[in-house]
Amino acid sequence: MGRVFIAVWAVACALLLAPVAAPACGCNPNGVFVVAHGSSPSGVPWRWKVREMLTLDRRRQALLSFSSGEDGGGVGIVFGLPITSGLVVHGVSSGLHLPGEGEPSLAGFARRSAVRLEAEMSDGSLLGVEPQLPPSGLERRFRWLKSLTFFNTFYGYGAKPLSISAFTADGRRLGTESLQR
Repeated sequence: MGRVFIAVWAVACALLLAPVAAPACGCNPNGVFVVAHGSSPSGVPWRWKVREMLTLDRRRQALLSFSSGEDGGGVGIVFGLPITSGLVVHGVSSGLHLPGEGEPSLAGFARRSAVRLEAEMSDGSLLGVEPQLPPSGLERRFRWLKSLTFFNTFYGYGAKPLSISAFTADGRRLGTESLQR
């Protein structure tokens, strides 16, 4: 069973990380959609992609993948659908270095109710993180996307992110995730 899961995971990641266009209409025939994108300070592109899948026992799952650069290298995470109420914020690539300039970044996703995100840095400073909403066309196709935002933020060399916290509009802390893995 373990080898089957690893094989399925590897194939799913390979399919998800392949370069694709993602129309906002949600009509992409291969089922992989870009939900957030941007570029690093030196112009290296990055993107969050999503794909919905069924497990062998017919349970729904989401595969979220963060990739950067032209080669699309990055990280991915799978979770069950619907999204549990316990998910607040998840940093999936602390310190990921992009090709070219080697810029460190912190990428992840958060509950939409988390309107402000802050990363605590190893030098004691706070790094503000701006989340992006997924395209509205995809929210109509994948209703569960209405509960998420996505982010990727860059920081200088030296200090590293230790944790990321999510806050409501009125400043109440929703949760914190440690980035020390």
